[in-house]
Amino acid sequence: MIMMGVELMLEYLVSETLVVVGEKALAISNEEDLLRSLMTVILKRKGPGGLGLICTVMCLYITGHLNTVFPSEHRKEILRYMYCHQVFFLESNYLIQSFGSQEWDTGFALQALLASDLTSEIAPTLMKGHDFIQKSQVKDNPSGDFKSMHRHISKGSWTFSDQDHGWQVSDCTAEALKCCLIFSMMPAEIVGKKMEPARLYDAVNVLLSLQSKNGGLAAWEPAGSAEWLEVSPMTT
Repeated sequence: MIMMGVELMLEYLVSETLVVVGEKALAISNEEDLLRSLMTVILKRKGPGGLGLICTVMCLYITGHLNTVFPSEHRKEILRYMYCHQVFFLESNYLIQSFGSQEWDTGFALQALLASDLTSEIAPTLMKGHDFIQKSQVKDNPSGDFKSMHRHISKGSWTFSDQDHGWQVSDCTAEALKCCLIFSMMPAEIVGKKMEPARLYDAVNVLLSLQSKNGGLAAWEPAGSAEWLEVSPMTT
């Protein structure tokens, strides 16, 4: 009990220190620094979708830089994204979810269907699922100097939802790749056009790039922090 109390006290002290330091850092930042930080956040993703879109738009709107950063055609894409990800809660409140789980769900659903003895009877369903997975694969790395924006390679990966999400995920990539490999051994009249070998190699490449020194696979990007951070109670 004493050790638990000490850990909780340390966690509280560390978190409060970070809050105070963060507030001081923001207080001394000028407008140019703020805009530079916002641009870094925006350039860390390819396109308008993905994590934190709504928060980014709100920050740009509050600071008066929305029209400066996003051209008119890009703002239309943001509205499309918001419309496609809207959620109605208790029939009165309007919410926006960051992303769905379309690709993740499709991968497991297809594997369940493939495990049955009904593949010849559900060929249209398998074709549509196979086509969706192929179209959902990320075809290119993030644009520009993405490594300076702390982004990892994404070409050949699959995301949690769709290409709008934009962020590679190791387990989503593995499950989608598994489906494509199974489909590659099945007749085209049942599963449709097979994926090109080069795209399968791209998927393997991004998976290997996410592997850690201990053999495990990181979820989003290679592990970059020190192992001693795992001792912190805030990581549990």
